[in-house]
Amino acid sequence: MIHLSVLSESFIQAFHDEALDPVQANLREKTKQMKAMASELNMYQAQVNEYKYQIERLTRDLNDMKRKYLEQRRREQLTMERDRGLEPQNLIAAVGGTTPPESMPKFVGGGFSLSTAAS
Repeated sequence: MIHLSVLSESFIQAFHDEALDPVQANLREKTKQMKAMASELNMYQAQVNEYKYQIERLTRDLNDMKRKYLEQRRREQLTMERDRGLEPQNLIAAVGGTTPPESMPKFVGGGFSLSTAAS
């Protein structure tokens, strides 16, 4: 009887080994794929961080250029005012812009008269 139990145990072990081999091979393959995907994810995260840095740098450069441009425009305007001998308020009229006279009434709203009663 003992010989039969040893034989059955070896048969069961061989059966489990045969059934387990493809599962282990599949597990090794999936582990390899997962490691490859993890390294790919790290590469993409590094790219994202690099793009974020580039965006921040370009935004700083753009804001710096805007600031320099506006400073230059302001200096040019002040120079033009000095050359013409104009005050800053008179510069708009000299360039051709329109400024509303202070004596004209200002209208706000739909233009309906509120002083007369509706009949």
